Amino acid sequence: SSSTLAQALRELKTLGFIAVTREGGNVRRGQAIPVLYRFTDLEAHQWKKPEIDAYKASNEWRTFSTIDDAKNTIKQSKVNRKKSTEKKFPDSKTEHAPVRNPNSTRFDLQSRRGFPSLNFEAGAMH
Repeated sequence: SSSTLAQALRELKTLGFIAVTREGGNVRRGQAIPVLYRFTDLEAHQWKKPEIDAYKASNEWRTFSTIDDAKNTIKQSKVNRKKSTEKKFPDSKTEHAPVRNPNSTRFDLQSRRGFPSLNFEAGAMH
């Protein structure tokens, strides 16, 4: 899944196995620009067209002396990411999200705070 891939990339970056060579997300002529990565144990050559600089092998992964150091760094990274997300979106809680019952054509809100009663049944709204 995309969330599993995103988590794996964050862990690889945190441990120093990969590094970002070009940030993505910006849109040019209607197309999203992908994030580009490099392996830190290999030399990366310059690419003028996608505007990527040359890099020597940096081997950031060697900064960890033990497996436990690496595991603790990943744990701390997850805690920091969660705190950062909570600061950006303080009111977003999963209990306020619409929940779909797979056996029904009806949507229910777990929390109706500030919402009228919504019922989508056979195209009618009550």
